[in-house]
Amino acid sequence: MDKKIINIIFGIRFLKSFGVLDKTGQIIDNILYDDRSPFKAQKMFSDIQEISTREKLLLNKEGEYLRINESDLIFKVFVKDDFDKKMEWIQKDVLEYFAKYLFKKFEIKNFVRLGIVFNHKIEVENKEKEFNDFIKNLTKSKIEEIEGLSMSFNTKRLAAFESLYRKEVKDFRNTIYTINKEKNYYLFSLDYQYCFEPYPEDFRDCLTDTFLTSSKDFLKKSFYEWL
Repeated sequence: MDKKIINIIFGIRFLKSFGVLDKTGQIIDNILYDDRSPFKAQKMFSDIQEISTREKLLLNKEGEYLRINESDLIFKVFVKDDFDKKMEWIQKDVLEYFAKYLFKKFEIKNFVRLGIVFNHKIEVENKEKEFNDFIKNLTKSKIEEIEGLSMSFNTKRLAAFESLYRKEVKDFRNTIYTINKEKNYYLFSLDYQYCFEPYPEDFRDCLTDTFLTSSKDFLKKSFYEWL
């Protein structure tokens, strides 16, 4: 099933900081031009935009992007039959660059949440009746056929790996399932999140390796079983 993944979106939320907002231009320059940047190494972005909220956006013609504002850094990368390779690049190159250099240099701290979204494009045949029956039951037969479908739901909060053995930690995990039916295919997404309480000040304390391993395990053992 991971051959069906078309892109990965990784998000980092930190406590709102207008000091970070004042530095977004410098942060973008560092991402683009510093020799330690994995985005520079891959010559990933070709365009820079600034929207009305002063959020900075890096993007390329393919649709990959990185955006940063006063409380979020989010980037999107495409997957083309290289899921494991892209996950390894995120773990060993991108997140290490953030932790060891970028966030320290620009004083980005107090991390609220990590999130990763796995987006799948799947051509599903002979599923029309199942989806129509689902909507028919949901609407008490008021709607019997559909052409499109958009649905999202959260599962119950999951225990977090840190809180399992540290009593003072109240971390938890969220999972969000999304289905969108297009004309000839379906988009299935898993949004896997780890929420911190209390907030780690240093990104190196955010257990990113554990988070990525856990997200892959959940994707393959739970999400794919449901899908």
